[in-house]
Amino acid sequence: KLKEVRLFLKETELPAWHPPQKKGFFRHIVVRKSFLNNQLLINLVTSNEGLDQFDIAAFGKFLQDLHPGRIAGLWHTVNDNVADRAKIENGHSQLIFGQSVIEEELAGLRFQISMESFFQTNPACAELLYDKALDYLFEDPFEPGDIAMDLFCGTGTIGQLMASRNPNVRIIGVDIVEKAIEDAKENAAKNGIQSVEFYAADVGKFLRDYPDFQGKIKRIMLDPPRAGIAPKTLQKVIKEEGKNSPMAKTIVKLKNSKEFNYLVDTDR
Repeated sequence: KLKEVRLFLKETELPAWHPPQKKGFFRHIVVRKSFLNNQLLINLVTSNEGLDQFDIAAFGKFLQDLHPGRIAGLWHTVNDNVADRAKIENGHSQLIFGQSVIEEELAGLRFQISMESFFQTNPACAELLYDKALDYLFEDPFEPGDIAMDLFCGTGTIGQLMASRNPNVRIIGVDIVEKAIEDAKENAAKNGIQSVEFYAADVGKFLRDYPDFQGKIKRIMLDPPRAGIAPKTLQKVIKEEGKNSPMAKTIVKLKNSKEFNYLVDTDR
């Protein structure tokens, strides 16, 4: 259906954003899908240039006609940031109609997902991978008082799965996106999970800002953004936690390994 959307926007005669020239109107469209409810949450991102000539309500009706009963909600973000990778949260967003979030299910847990929050795009595949990762995490027993950390936790998916697998272990989730942490807290409350805590903080500065956790974090579940964890952030985690802790030793071992490849059979 993207071809139809493109033709509709082209007929407005408003220009697409030109990155080198830093001008234009239509920047991009963000689509989030709920496999649970077969719904779409859409965000049209534009600049302010020519905004008075664009009928966002007409665009919303076009989407509803194009996908009858499937459009959960439509957001419109106006972002005049000239950076090539301008973030949605840097602009001004308005809900045009419908729901502000969608809901997804993974391993029997429900997750509320907003436009800014990170969530795996393939829940069925993610469930298999997370299940295997949890097997590794809990392969050795935790001692009383030990803490497991979910870094780059997003909407709290992994942290809540960790807590569900072993509710006796204290879990903390950390992510720099405040909206994602808000979603994570709401999701945990709706799922009845009490042994997980979420913090909106810079991963690289978390242990410095929350010194009470130093020396207590024994294992980390790490699911970073596409670029991976920054080397400086990794070094900060090692430095702040202490070279002699089990968690830091594991990180150093993995970091220095020349061959770190696992082939996991998830065919069931």
